[in-house]
Amino acid sequence: MGPGAVGVTVADGVVTLRAKVMSKGLVPIAVRLCRAVGGMVTVHEELGFDTDDSEAWATEKPNAAGVIAYTGRH
Repeated sequence: MGPGAVGVTVADGVVTLRAKVMSKGLVPIAVRLCRAVGGMVTVHEELGFDTDDSEAWATEKPNAAGVIAYTGRH
Protein backbone atom coordinates (compact mmCIF):
# COMPACT_ATOMS: atom_id res chain seq x y z
CA MET A 1 0.00 0.00 0.00
CA GLY A 2 1.19 3.49 -0.80
CA PRO A 3 1.33 6.43 1.61
CA GLY A 4 -2.10 7.47 2.82
CA ALA A 5 -3.71 4.24 1.63
CA VAL A 6 -6.10 2.43 3.93
CA GLY A 7 -7.03 -1.19 3.39
CA VAL A 8 -10.50 -2.11 4.60
CA THR A 9 -12.12 -5.50 4.38
CA VAL A 10 -15.53 -6.48 5.73
CA ALA A 11 -16.82 -10.01 6.17
CA ASP A 12 -19.83 -11.04 8.26
CA GLY A 13 -19.80 -7.79 10.24
CA VAL A 14 -16.06 -7.96 10.95
CA VAL A 15 -14.03 -4.98 9.73
CA THR A 16 -10.28 -5.24 9.27
CA LEU A 17 -8.30 -2.01 8.90
CA ARG A 18 -4.78 -1.99 7.47
CA ALA A 19 -2.83 1.25 7.20
CA LYS A 20 -0.06 3.38 8.57
CA VAL A 21 -1.33 6.53 10.27
CA MET A 22 0.54 9.63 11.33
CA SER A 23 0.22 9.14 15.10
CA LYS A 24 -0.73 6.45 17.59
CA GLY A 25 -3.55 8.64 18.92
CA LEU A 26 -5.40 8.21 15.62
CA VAL A 27 -5.67 4.41 15.99
CA PRO A 28 -8.50 4.34 18.58
CA ILE A 29 -10.32 7.08 16.68
CA ALA A 30 -10.32 5.01 13.48
CA VAL A 31 -11.55 1.97 15.40
CA ARG A 32 -14.37 3.95 17.07
CA LEU A 33 -15.48 5.35 13.72
CA CYS A 34 -15.74 1.83 12.30
CA ARG A 35 -17.66 0.58 15.33
CA ALA A 36 -20.17 3.39 14.85
CA VAL A 37 -21.25 1.94 11.50
CA GLY A 38 -24.45 -0.07 11.84
CA GLY A 39 -24.09 -3.82 11.48
CA MET A 40 -20.43 -3.96 12.53
CA VAL A 41 -19.79 -6.75 15.02
CA THR A 42 -16.09 -6.24 15.65
CA VAL A 43 -13.12 -4.30 14.33
CA HIS A 44 -9.64 -5.74 13.88
CA GLU A 45 -6.98 -3.11 13.43
CA GLU A 46 -3.62 -3.66 11.84
CA LEU A 47 -2.62 -0.01 12.03
CA GLY A 48 0.95 1.16 12.28
CA PHE A 49 1.97 4.71 13.16
CA ASP A 50 4.87 7.11 12.62
CA THR A 51 4.74 8.92 15.98
CA ASP A 52 3.86 7.63 19.43
CA ASP A 53 1.92 10.53 20.91
CA SER A 54 0.24 8.47 23.64
CA GLU A 55 1.98 10.43 26.41
CA ALA A 56 0.54 13.70 25.09
CA TRP A 57 -2.97 12.20 24.96
CA ALA A 58 -2.63 10.84 28.50
CA THR A 59 -1.93 14.32 29.91
CA GLU A 60 -4.96 15.98 28.34
CA LYS A 61 -8.15 16.27 30.40
CA PRO A 62 -11.66 15.87 28.96
CA ASN A 63 -13.89 18.93 28.76
CA ALA A 64 -17.42 19.09 30.19
CA ALA A 65 -18.70 16.99 27.27
CA GLY A 66 -16.08 14.30 27.94
CA VAL A 67 -14.08 15.18 24.82
CA ILE A 68 -10.30 15.39 24.86
CA ALA A 69 -9.07 18.10 22.51
CA TYR A 70 -5.53 17.22 21.52
CA THR A 71 -3.35 20.31 21.61
CA GLY A 72 0.01 18.66 20.99
CA ARG A 73 1.35 19.85 24.36
CA HIS A 74 3.42 17.52 26.54
